[in-house]
Amino acid sequence: MNFFQRNKKNILRAFVELLVIFAGITISLLIDDWRQQNADEELALNYLKALYSDVTEDLAKINNKGRDQQQKLSDNDKLLKAIHFPDSIKISEEDFRNKFGNITKLDKFVSSDNTFRDLTGTGNIKLITDIQLKSSIYSYYKAIEELDELEQLNNDASAKLIVDVITNSFSVRSVYRFNSIFEGIEDLQALDLSFFLDINSEKYLELEDLLLFRHIFLQMEFRKLVEIYEPSSELRNKLCEITGIPSIDNFTKKLETSNLSGIELYENLKKEFPELRFIEGELNNNAYLAMEEGKMDLALLLLLLTKELYPESANVYDSLGEFYFRQKDFENSKINYQRSLEINPDNESAMEYLKQIEDKQK
Repeated sequence: MNFFQRNKKNILRAFVELLVIFAGITISLLIDDWRQQNADEELALNYLKALYSDVTEDLAKINNKGRDQQQKLSDNDKLLKAIHFPDSIKISEEDFRNKFGNITKLDKFVSSDNTFRDLTGTGNIKLITDIQLKSSIYSYYKAIEELDELEQLNNDASAKLIVDVITNSFSVRSVYRFNSIFEGIEDLQALDLSFFLDINSEKYLELEDLLLFRHIFLQMEFRKLVEIYEPSSELRNKLCEITGIPSIDNFTKKLETSNLSGIELYENLKKEFPELRFIEGELNNNAYLAMEEGKMDLALLLLLLTKELYPESANVYDSLGEFYFRQKDFENSKINYQRSLEINPDNESAMEYLKQIEDKQK
């Protein structure tokens, strides 16, 4: 008998032991891979939730900045009309100072991009396996970068124009800061407006040039904000879909079939999804959509939730004023329009509706 025949049992036993060891190692590696995959998936989910929070914060800033830009454009146009038609359009010195101060305030959009920086800086962007989502994320932050560059160019050009006009036209003793041109001015009342009445003066022409340039710059920035808003909203909705965080449309559907108030449902969902946040504009938009569809109870629930979340917003009370006006509840409409005007005295829509209410209540 040869060696193998004599040690057949021992060899088989050793072979089986090797198979067991190999199987154990393989299973152990599979378990480690499974654990690593689960860890990666959990980390990716946490990143996506953080991205949701960042994009939501950006959308809120875009919404507010867009509204500020519209107000600046309105103020700018009013000053242009006032200097072009001084006999028919009167403006007080105080109103001039306030509007000029708003127009010449230079600010910049600051993106909440910490999560994106972390993802790209650590290489963890590879954890996001959805190619379309990853592309949308890169495209969004590229658009934000373009907005930053546009604002920087506009602010640099505007700052030079503003300082030239102020130093040439106004008696102001202060240090100018370009991020907010009036931040360092101790007394805005020091502005000398005597040139304002002389349409033939060189100072008048300098002011007109400044206002025309500011109009162009503000329009450019506003259009860029509008351009960014829709894709950023789509990105946020995609993040909602993946993470399970309720979108505004999902919330609206839940609210329509719920016995809860808007704030009750919102707070219940916040317990499960602490990141949940709705922007004033999207709540307001869905309220108007509900009104157009004749779902007045749903519209009111959304508007009351908006008021709870944004109690200092003139727009919220303006929307409530319109809601009650449509319902022919003129007393509540009047109360809300008056509150809107307290917050924003320049709300021409509220003024017009209050006139109509006054006529109806005669």
